[in-house]
Amino acid sequence: MIRSLAPDTFAVACDKCGAAGIGAEAEPGNARRMAALLGWQSQGERDLCPRCTSVRPPPSIFALGQLLATPAIVRGLTVPQIAGLIGRHRMGDWGDVCNEDAQANAMALQEGARIISVYHVVLVGDDAAEATKVWIITEADRSATTVLFPEEY
Repeated sequence: MIRSLAPDTFAVACDKCGAAGIGAEAEPGNARRMAALLGWQSQGERDLCPRCTSVRPPPSIFALGQLLATPAIVRGLTVPQIAGLIGRHRMGDWGDVCNEDAQANAMALQEGARIISVYHVVLVGDDAAEATKVWIITEADRSATTVLFPEEY
């Protein structure tokens, strides 16, 4: 929860553990952005402190290697969207892949081949709110995982 204390300061209280912090706004009226710079994250209507958001997720079921995203992905999706998709991919939720790709992914976990996931997301600023297809591909040698649009392949 973010509350303004004065025109140029704000207080933040974690909705999960109750930890609190105080910060100064560099730009009046932009307390949420400043709170994020201090390490606080907003998850829907909840504001969580760095302690709550730094809890380590479960281990990946395969190595991701270097994480990469194309410039179009960075422009079109928010950081939480990208992170959420990578989180699903690393845990074996392949999204909307066809049956053949799902079977290939299962074999890839055993044999070390390429892994692909397909997700549908709404792009930032897309008034039509039409879902766009996003691919995540982990290389066979597990050296890199790339988030991209299919047309960028």
